[in-house]
Amino acid sequence: MTEDFTKDSSSPGLKDQSSKNISPSNKFSFPRLPQLRHLPGSLSALEKRLIYLCLLIIILGLGWLGYNYYMKNTEMIPDVGGTYTEGLVGKPQYVNPIYASTNEVDRDLTALVFSGLLKYDENNDLVSDLAERYEISDDQLNYTFFLRQGVKWHDGEEFTADDVIFTVQVIKNPAYGRPLQANFQDVAIEKLDDY
Repeated sequence: MTEDFTKDSSSPGLKDQSSKNISPSNKFSFPRLPQLRHLPGSLSALEKRLIYLCLLIIILGLGWLGYNYYMKNTEMIPDVGGTYTEGLVGKPQYVNPIYASTNEVDRDLTALVFSGLLKYDENNDLVSDLAERYEISDDQLNYTFFLRQGVKWHDGEEFTADDVIFTVQVIKNPAYGRPLQANFQDVAIEKLDDY
């Protein structure tokens, strides 16, 4: 016995499948897992703690990896402006450049507060400070300093060669007992003009 399974379009319960246009969906969707909402109720307290512990370890591990990546790929550079603070061990005795060589704290303070004819740059080379420039004779015994003009003391007085001469004479004077006196014992100073 054979049955004919052909579809009759006139039958009310059957529809013609050939006229139906079937196209694949372009949208990807994850399968819905409604049973996941029942998961917390089906876990024991120990299992819940283990899951939370694993999640915490994963979060901490990702944070540690992010921190390491940041530290290895970031270069610290100083910002412009701000405040400079320097701590010193000890106490100042004479905040005076003439006496400063006897105390390390005084040396550091006078280097920050006072200017000299020359100073050291970041490469530890001598550069101009109160002197615009200087010349050394061929025999390296005579030094001529050309002072910057327009430099004023705190009271408004102009800085001149007289101030340099006064400082050298005070250092050389045995009555004051300066620690630098031995270094300047054979030094002679002469003023060519105010600068």
